[in-house]
Amino acid sequence: MVIRHFNKRYKSKCSLYFILISFLLVINFSIAIAQAADKPQKIKAVVIKYFPPLYKLDEQGNPQGYAIEQFTEIAKIANLEIEYVIKNNWKETLNALEKAEADIIPNLGVIKNRQEIFDFSSVVEILQISIFVREGTKYINSVNDLIGKKVGVVSHNVGEKIANNLSGLNTKVYAQPEHALIGLASGNVDAVIYPKPIMLKYIRNSGLEKRIIAVEKPIKELKRAIAFQKGNIKLEQKLNAAIKIFLRSEKYTEIYQKWYGKEKAYWHVEKVITISLVVIVLIIIIFIIWRYQSIKKINNQLTTLYENLKRAENERDKTSELLKKTASRAPGLVYQYEVRPDGSASFPYASEAIRDIYKVSPEVAKYDVAKVFEVLHPDDYDEIVASINKSAETLEPWKLEYRVRYDDGTVRWLLGNALPERTGEGGTLWHGFITDITEYKSIEKSLEQAHMIIEDSPVVIFQWGASEGWPVEFVSENVEHFGYTAEELLSGEISFSSIIHPDDLERVAQEVEKHTADIENSFQQEYRIVGPDGHIYWTDDRTIIERDEEGNVTHYHGTVLDVTERKNIEEQLRRSQKMDALGQLTGGIAHDFNNLLGVVMGYAELLEANLAEDPLLKKYAHEINYAGVRGAKLTKKLLSFSKKENSELVNLSVNRLLADEQHMLEKTLTARITLIYDLDNELWPILIDEGDLEDAIINISINAMHAMKEAGTFTVKTKNVKLNSPDAERLKINAGEYISIQFSDTGCGIDEVTIAKIFDPFFTTKGKEGTGLGLSQVYAFVKRSKGAVDIHSVLEKGTDIKLYLPRCADVAIQKDEIKKIIKNNSDVKKLTGTEIILIVDDESALLTMASEILSMKGYKIFTAKSGKDALAILEKEKIDFLLSDVIMPEMDGYQLAIQVQEKHPHVKIQLASGFSDDRHIGVKDSSLHENLLKKPYAAYDLLIRIRELLDS
Repeated sequence: MVIRHFNKRYKSKCSLYFILISFLLVINFSIAIAQAADKPQKIKAVVIKYFPPLYKLDEQGNPQGYAIEQFTEIAKIANLEIEYVIKNNWKETLNALEKAEADIIPNLGVIKNRQEIFDFSSVVEILQISIFVREGTKYINSVNDLIGKKVGVVSHNVGEKIANNLSGLNTKVYAQPEHALIGLASGNVDAVIYPKPIMLKYIRNSGLEKRIIAVEKPIKELKRAIAFQKGNIKLEQKLNAAIKIFLRSEKYTEIYQKWYGKEKAYWHVEKVITISLVVIVLIIIIFIIWRYQSIKKINNQLTTLYENLKRAENERDKTSELLKKTASRAPGLVYQYEVRPDGSASFPYASEAIRDIYKVSPEVAKYDVAKVFEVLHPDDYDEIVASINKSAETLEPWKLEYRVRYDDGTVRWLLGNALPERTGEGGTLWHGFITDITEYKSIEKSLEQAHMIIEDSPVVIFQWGASEGWPVEFVSENVEHFGYTAEELLSGEISFSSIIHPDDLERVAQEVEKHTADIENSFQQEYRIVGPDGHIYWTDDRTIIERDEEGNVTHYHGTVLDVTERKNIEEQLRRSQKMDALGQLTGGIAHDFNNLLGVVMGYAELLEANLAEDPLLKKYAHEINYAGVRGAKLTKKLLSFSKKENSELVNLSVNRLLADEQHMLEKTLTARITLIYDLDNELWPILIDEGDLEDAIINISINAMHAMKEAGTFTVKTKNVKLNSPDAERLKINAGEYISIQFSDTGCGIDEVTIAKIFDPFFTTKGKEGTGLGLSQVYAFVKRSKGAVDIHSVLEKGTDIKLYLPRCADVAIQKDEIKKIIKNNSDVKKLTGTEIILIVDDESALLTMASEILSMKGYKIFTAKSGKDALAILEKEKIDFLLSDVIMPEMDGYQLAIQVQEKHPHVKIQLASGFSDDRHIGVKDSSLHENLLKKPYAAYDLLIRIRELLDS
C-alpha cells in the first residue's frame, strides 16, 4: 500500500515535470522556429587581438578562443550574423563600442564604471579570482594572509588591479601566466593571484597538479556578460533568450572543457599508464637480475650511455671554447658578476678584455673583485655601488655610464649593461657586457661645445628647401635674435621668403635664380629681415647651393649675420661724408662771400664817416653797412652748420627763449594750427648757441605746419630727463642729465624710408619749394651741442621730434665779455698811427679797401697778393706790423706767419679769415689762431686790433 502510494506520488511528480519540461521545450522550440524564420541580423562584435583564452588570432588572422566560440553558438541561437572588429588593446576595444564602431563586446567583465557606459546581457560566466600557492603552504588561506608576502601577478590582468589595491604586498609582475606559474613553483614568489579556471588549465598542462593548489575561498567573483550600447532592448532580449538556451546545452560544457580543460579523475589514463609502466619496469628489472645474460646486456647499454655522455661533454667543451673565442673578439668585456648572500662578490666568468678595462686578469677577478673596484673613479664609486644594490634588490636590468681612473691619471668612460637573476643560494648573478665609450663621450662633449658655440654666435645657421617659399628645413636656436623661434620656423607655418622685407624679396629671388641658373655653388647678398614685431634687421647672407647628381637644386644652406649696426654706421658715415662735402662747399663760398662783404662793409663805413654833413647820404651808407652785417651773420650760420665756425655758447633758459618766440611761432604756424606749451617750471639751464636753437625751433615748426594740411595742434613740451646707459647708447650719447624739448604735431606723419633720410642735406619732400637744409641744420646743431635727436612718427597720426641737450652746471659761466665801445666818429679818429704795415691778401678789392682805411689813419702801407711777395718785401723794407689773410694759394697765412716769426721776430702779426679750420695745426704760437680777426671785419675792429698789438 505504501509502495503503491509512493509510486502514485512519484508518477504524479514525473507527469508534472514532464509537462513543465515539454512546455519549456515547446516555448524554446517556438522561439527557435521564430528566429529561424527571421532573416539573420548583422552585427559587429569588437574583440581584442590577444587575451587568451578568451581571444586570440589563428594563423589566418581570424579570431578564436573561449569567448569567440561561446558567442558564436549564442549568435546562432539568436539568429545573428557576426562581423568581427579586431583591436590591439582593451582601451581601443572599449572606445570602439562607445563610439558605435561596433555593436557588442563578447564576455566583458561587468564592473560599475562600464555599466554606466554600456548595457549588459545576462551573465554568461562567473569567473573566480583565486590565490594559488605551493602544496603544503598552510599560512596562506585568505587575502589578509598575503600582507608582507611576495605575490606574483600577471600584467594587465584583474589580479594586478586587486594586488595594487591591497597595501603591504610585495608584488612581482609577470608578462604571461606561465611565467607566474614557474615563479611560484620555483619559490620566487609565495603566491599568485589569477582567474581560477585559466590557471588550473596551465597547472594541468604543466603537470603541476600536486605542487600547485588553489586556496579554497576565492578573492572575488568576476561576472562576464555581453556588452552592447545602451537602449538596444530588442538586442538585449534576443541575447538573454539565446544565453539561457546555450547555458543549458551540452555545447556550453564542450566549449568550456575545450578551453579550460577539466579536472582529471583519480584513476585517469595518464596515471594508470604511469603505474603500469612502473610495474613493467620492475618486472623487467627482476627478470634481468634473474637472468645473467640480461644483466650483461644492461652493462653494455650502460657502456654505450657512458660513451654518449663523453661525446656530449666534448661537444659542450667545444661550445664553451667557441663562446670564449667569440667573447674575446667582442668589442668589450663579456662577463658574469655574482654577489653572494654573505656580501662577497666575484666574476665567475670574464673575457680577456677585463685586463684592458680593469687591469686585472680573469683568474684573479674570478675570486676577488677588490682590484676591479680600485680603478673605479672616486666621483662615480657611490653611484655604481648604489645602482648594483638596486638591481640586486629589484632584479631590474643594470645599465650605467661611469668612469675608471688608472694610476697614470688616464680616465676612460664605460657603459655597462647586465641582466640579473636570483641564484639558488639567494644571491644575485648578472650576465652582462661592458664597452669603452670614451671616444663617444669625447664626441658628445665636442658636439655640446659646438652647439654652445653656435648658440652664442651671432651667426644663424640655416637650411631651406628649394620649393616655393623656401620652407625652413633647419635653423639654429639663436634665430631668436630676429624674434622668431626655431620651432615655429620648422613647423612650416612660416617660410623663409615670408620674413624677407617685401622691398627686398624680388631682388633676393632674382639673385637666387641667377646663381642657381649659372650652376654656381655659393653666393653672398645683403637684404632685410622683418621681425614678428615689425623690427627690421639688415643681414649678410652667405648661401651654399646643394644639388643632386643631375644638377637639380635640392636645398640651400648657409649662414645669416645681423649687420644692422654696420649698415647704420655706414649710413652715418655716408651722412657724415655728405656733411663734410657740404661743409667744404659752404666754407669755400663763405670765404669768397666774406671777402665781398668785407669790401662792402669797409667802404660803407668810410662813406658813413665822411658823410657826417649829409644826413641822407649817411643814412644810405649806414643801411648798406647794416645789410653787410646781416650778410655776415648769414655766412656765420653757414659756417656753424659746416662746423667751420665756433658757436657762441651762452647759459640759456629754454623756457625763456620759448616765451620770447611764442608770438613768432604762432604767426609761423598760422591761425589754423593751435600752439600748446607744456613747460617744466624747474627746467635745468643749458650751455648752447642761442641763435642755433632759435633756428632749430623755427625749422621744426615750419615742417610741422606743412605736415598739417587742415587744422591741428602743435605742442612744445620741455622736461628734465636722466638717461640711463641703454637709452643713451641707443641715442649714441653719454648717459647723464639732459633736458628734452619735444615737438609734437598732428600731421600726416613720416614713413620709415623717409625717416632714414630726413636729416640728409638737400633731402626734401616739398619738391621745388624746399631746400633740404632745415632739419640737416637742426641735426648738425644738436650733434655739435653733444646732444641727440629722436624722431617717432605714425602715418596719418602725427610726428614727435625730441631734442636732447646736455644740462649745464649750475655754476656761473665765466666768459670774456666783448668790449662794447660806442663807435662814433670821434672814437675812430683817435685810432691813428705812423707805423709801417704790410697787408697780404689775394682779394684785390679787400686789399685796396684795407689800404685806404689804414692810410687815412696815418699808417704807411705796403701790399702783397701772396706770401711769397710778402716775404720779398720784408727782406727789403722795415715792417712793424703784418696783416695777412689766412686762405691764400701756394702759401697760407699761418705758413707765412711761421717764416716771419723765425726771420723777423720784431714784426707784430694779425691774421684774418672768413672761417676757422685746421690750418693752424703745428703753429707754435697759438695766440695767432685764438686772436684771429673774423671776416668781414669792421674798420673800427681792425683799427682797435692794430693799435692794441702795436701798443702791447
